Amino acid sequence: MKTTLLFLSILLNNPNDIALINAYKVDAKESFLAGEFSKAASQYKFLIDSLNVNEDAIQLNLAHAYYQMGDTVQAKSSYNQASLSSNPTIKSIAYQQLGVISKSSKNLKESLAYLKASIKSNPDNLDAKYDFELVKKLMQQSKENQQDQQDQENQQDQQDQQDQQDQQDQGSDSENKEQGGDEQDQSQKNDPSKEENQDRARSEDNPEEKSELDKMTQEKLSEMNISPEKAEMILEAMRNGEIQYIQQQKRKAKEKRDKGKPDW
Repeated sequence: MKTTLLFLSILLNNPNDIALINAYKVDAKESFLAGEFSKAASQYKFLIDSLNVNEDAIQLNLAHAYYQMGDTVQAKSSYNQASLSSNPTIKSIAYQQLGVISKSSKNLKESLAYLKASIKSNPDNLDAKYDFELVKKLMQQSKENQQDQQDQENQQDQQDQQDQQDQQDQGSDSENKEQGGDEQDQSQKNDPSKEENQDRARSEDNPEEKSELDKMTQEKLSEMNISPEKAEMILEAMRNGEIQYIQQQKRKAKEKRDKGKPDW
């Protein structure tokens, strides 16, 4: 047992041992393919930190393991490191994955920039081209949705303003109608002929009341020795005189008084 531990210690202290490095690479790959992403990440991390394996492919695989685990923070850090690779294929994949992560976080502008860098690094990366077109389409839809929302808000504002104006107009119409009604009532009060006509109409609508009034009128005329024809002439003259008096009063009210003359 002690011999085995000593042997492992010697191997671990020799980072240049190709056999040990290759063994860890194989184990990490098998863990990743088996869906054991946390274990695979630990094995790739051991290769980089403990065995000093400075390979871009290992860095990219570590980023893939973090991404599959859902650890986007560690994944972005490892993809950024892999994007510094001189290998165009690794560089392109790293940029592509950074674009995918940005798209998932709704940062479409940043995603488009990463995908553009991915295609520039490797024009043969068809997956990056597909993702690039997809993000462009999403950005266009987002702009259209924002414009539609802005148009709806503008239409709602215009409708609110129109409703407010309609309410104000209705209020003004109501005030005008009330004022017109008051003026009509006042004119009716100031016009005695209308009241007389109304009394006459009421008496005509009520035959019994009219008959009683005619009877009383005839009795009064008999006591005064006045015939109905003569009484009608007197009433007509009184009406004409009353109307002339009212008209004169209206004219006087309209005429401006000369301040230099007395009131009489």
